[in-house]
Amino acid sequence: MGSEPGVGVRVRGWLLRWILRGALLVYLASIRALSRVVRRKARVDGRVRVLVTGKFPSNTWVGAFLRPMAAVGQCEGVWAVSAYPIPEPPGVHAVYAPRWLTRVCGQAAARLLMMTWLALRLRPDVIGGFHLLINGLAAGFLARLAGARAFYVSVGGPTDCVDGGLHGENAVFRRIVRPDGVIERRLLSAIGRFDAVVTMGAKAAEFYRGRGLADVFHVIPGAIDAARFSPGSAAKEFDLILVGRLVEVKRIDVFLEAVRLASQNRPTLTAVVVGDGPLRASLQERAEALGLADRVRFAGQQSAVEDWYRRSRVFVLTSDSEGLSLAMLEAMACGLPVVVSDVGDLGDMVEGGVTGELVPRRDVGAFAGAFVSVLSDERRWRSMSEAARSLAQRATVEASTPRWEKVICGSGER
Repeated sequence: MGSEPGVGVRVRGWLLRWILRGALLVYLASIRALSRVVRRKARVDGRVRVLVTGKFPSNTWVGAFLRPMAAVGQCEGVWAVSAYPIPEPPGVHAVYAPRWLTRVCGQAAARLLMMTWLALRLRPDVIGGFHLLINGLAAGFLARLAGARAFYVSVGGPTDCVDGGLHGENAVFRRIVRPDGVIERRLLSAIGRFDAVVTMGAKAAEFYRGRGLADVFHVIPGAIDAARFSPGSAAKEFDLILVGRLVEVKRIDVFLEAVRLASQNRPTLTAVVVGDGPLRASLQERAEALGLADRVRFAGQQSAVEDWYRRSRVFVLTSDSEGLSLAMLEAMACGLPVVVSDVGDLGDMVEGGVTGELVPRRDVGAFAGAFVSVLSDERRWRSMSEAARSLAQRATVEASTPRWEKVICGSGER
């Protein structure tokens, strides 16, 4: 996408690639050295302390990941270092960097410094990070320093490392401009040093195994609260709902084009986009240019997103890449069939014609056709709705807790 980057951008990308190559080489050497000189902490009373960090972009993440961790019988508690206020369900303890430290070092650095202090003070048994860059790498280093087990949650799947992290969410690695095989190999080597890697779906685990990494992978979809996300009796105000950050990778421009095309067959088609982000203004302008101002509503960030699912008929994702979308699982639990890009691990929970439709990424015509197909047959929609809700029960907190037990208690440890 976009034009060829300028000379200055390419030069900065070249310099950054070499800096990251060197930094990763030092990181891997440090991990090897610490593994030799720091003895693994022995568990004394059978109880496990877990220290984690991540961006935690929404409160949903706390319920999806931290709540089932804390529910593990042997877990003494989960200490979560966050930059933003997060809920604290039973067993979860939120920790924040002091304001003065954030002002001095910046948000990310302050959070990681706080993580380091806690790792040395709390002496946890297990240390984990969400996304490899940079939280997972920090967790891997601190775990070796503290004699703890290390895990990372591969939320975005292989995009964390493919082409050197160029396609992932970390702003630094996205600036390398072009793919870098050396960085990719070193990132894969770093992943191979974890005691456990949690992937959202089977495809991500297969990718890593295919790169020759040891089998330390645990497939655990994000857990959903079945009591919160369930069908309701609200009137169906919107035909389509898309929930997500308004950023480039979500390709909401493709969604808008598909809505325009589908509305030629369904003149009353309505849609809502729930979420916020840097592209909101430009996307609203795009919707107006396509004649969709009265057809597509931009609702912004919503805390009670379940209410919006219940007011909608079909959930949509037009992303270029995904792990296994929490928003999709929530929508399915509310009884929504889904029409999503055939990317990442989405196919783990979507069976074409049964729970929804998988569409080739960026295929506007295929998306529009799927919208019309699912919405035009009420009997088919109801069948998909029931199947989607049934399948989503695999990803409840109760179903996820035994899987997390294997991660944090060391089942299958190398």
